[in-house]
Amino acid sequence: MKKLFIISLVLIMVNNVLAQDAIKEISNSKLRENSIDLRISYVNHSGSVVQVKSIPLLINVETGGISGKIIYNYYPNYDYSFFFSIGGMSPKVSVDNISEHTSTIGSIMMGMKYFPFKSIQDNTFRPYLSLGMQMLIGTESNVEILNIESHTESAMGVYGAIGTELLISSRIKFFTEMGYNLVTDFTVEIGNKKNYSGFEFALGLGFMF
Repeated sequence: MKKLFIISLVLIMVNNVLAQDAIKEISNSKLRENSIDLRISYVNHSGSVVQVKSIPLLINVETGGISGKIIYNYYPNYDYSFFFSIGGMSPKVSVDNISEHTSTIGSIMMGMKYFPFKSIQDNTFRPYLSLGMQMLIGTESNVEILNIESHTESAMGVYGAIGTELLISSRIKFFTEMGYNLVTDFTVEIGNKKNYSGFEFALGLGFMF
């Protein structure tokens, strides 16, 4: 009985040490200064009805959609990180093979994240606030009967969000984020919209180094 008690005590101590080492390994990943993230977002833009120029026909255009981004993050300390991202989405409008509008919205953004809860013991769950400045670059080509058009322009905006990072291991993180884009109008419609302000929900995976 005494031997069984000693063996159980040793196993508990070993398990405790291994658990502490695992937590320490994940916690140390926070000290890594860089990460590269892949992010998928749903951008909530409402639909609109437009009239094709050459033909008296109404069509419905859905300008909401999925966008993708590649993000570089720099972590100088426990409280803040700075990021730079590039990405885009490509809404497409077609009308019964009579007309096709192909639009591409690219984005360039830089900003920072603030992590207010640095006191979390194992540092695996990290809520944050995010704020960034962005530029949207819109390109559209319109092909209609007897009418072909193409144009490109840009718009400026800001982005604010709340989110959280979850450290899965010492090098891999998962994150989710919900925010709002506030963007100036395009001079000419891109994807049959001049303004791309709206809510955004994102999921992503990152590699820390």
